[in-house]
This record gives sequence, structure tokens and C-alpha cells, in this order.
Amino acid sequence: MVTIRRTINRLPKVDYNGIGNSTEIVIQEPKTKNSIRTIPLMPVIINELMKWKNVQLSDAQTAGEAYNDSGFIVTHQLGGYIEPRNFKKFYDEIIEGAGLGHYTFHALRHYVE
Repeated sequence: MVTIRRTINRLPKVDYNGIGNSTEIVIQEPKTKNSIRTIPLMPVIINELMKWKNVQLSDAQTAGEAYNDSGFIVTHQLGGYIEPRNFKKFYDEIIEGAGLGHYTFHALRHYVE
């Protein structure tokens, strides 16, 4: 099972004054109460996530005190979140490299047998 408790988004900066970035990373609870949920996972996905957890543990050992266990599943080598724009870029490269055409990340929510 995986539990969704937080979201990460790049949103317009509330106090934007025309200087610097007009957006900021916001980590918050999902938009609706029903969005906080626990989702059952297929065994193959659980196995892949366990392998990824081992990568994270190895990263933590290598980084030592510089490692920050953010609690996110998708993290960089120091344990923090991956910036949403970078994640989208990586995702698009994988989809293109696999020759799958154009699918938004949101499209992964739909399962077809």
C-alpha cells in the first residue's frame, strides 16, 4: 500500500513583487479530503519500490549528514524532492525514448489491460 498525504507543486508566488521568481515550490496536503488516501499496489510495483528504497538507503549512507529523508518516494541523491519541472523533463525523455508518443504524467492514472 502507498499512502498519499502530501503533494508538491510549483505555484504562483503569493507575495510576488516583480523581482525574482514568480513561482515557488509548495508542499501541502492534497486539494480535497478524498485525495488523502491509501492505494493498494501490485506485487511487481512493491518489488520495484523496495529496490528503490535500497537505492535511497545507499544514497543516505553515501551522503551522511547531508542526506535529508524527506519522506517522498521520488527523491534525488540527497533525499530531497525532485523539482516538478525536472521530473516532467525526465518523464518526457523516457516516454520519447521508449517511442510511446505523447502521454502526460496524469495519463498514468488510467490502467488498461
